[in-house]
Order: sequence, then C-alpha cells, then structure tokens
Amino acid sequence: MSANPALQNNLTHTFLAEGVTLLAPPQPEASEDLRVHLVPVGEVDALIDGGDFIQALHLAPLLLYLRRRP
Repeated sequence: MSANPALQNNLTHTFLAEGVTLLAPPQPEASEDLRVHLVPVGEVDALIDGGDFIQALHLAPLLLYLRRRP
C-alpha cells in the first residue's frame, strides 16, 4: 500500500501471521519504539469504531482482513 502515491513513492507491506505465540517482549534498539498489542479479533471492530486507529496504513489491512475472514 502507498500512503500517498501522488506525492510519495514509498510502500508499506503487511503480513498476517496466524497460530503464533508471543514468547518474549520486544527488545527494541535505542532508536526504536516498539509496542505489541494483543487484541482478540472480536474486539477489533469496536477499536475501529471508537477511533483508536488514526493511521490509515494500519487500518486498511485490518479492514481487509475483517472483510475476508470466514
């Protein structure tokens, strides 16, 4: 996906990993700010509706996933 293809040529890539287990908290480098949020799929709609996602490049893959899941 592209944030703004009219002005920028950068792309983002999203990957879905299923059946995984968090073994340890992230260990970011000094310049990184990494956070892991574990949210049940059933609660994602409420987060979207509540305005908890402000970045479209995060929201779009979630909406696509929710539309396509069985």
